[in-house]
Amino acid sequence: MAILKILKNKKTDKTPLKGKKPKAEPTSVTKQSKPSVKTDNIKIPSYDVERPWISEKAAIMSSINQYAFKVRGNANKNSVKKEIEAR
Repeated sequence: MAILKILKNKKTDKTPLKGKKPKAEPTSVTKQSKPSVKTDNIKIPSYDVERPWISEKAAIMSSINQYAFKVRGNANKNSVKKEIEAR
């Protein structure tokens, strides 16, 4: 049992390992919060059309000027139409 205690004590030794930074101890200084940025007027584009759908059936449809696309689940017919026309 004494051997196990010696091995256990060696494993819990707090010497820093190479390549790893020691964890910083918490201090009593309060951290300043970052200024908040308002994103009300910023519009981040989210595309409804992900990519064209490539299959044998889609190739046949393209001969009659019909195309297939993979779209997101929340996309509707009008938003997909507007996006395709804009591209």
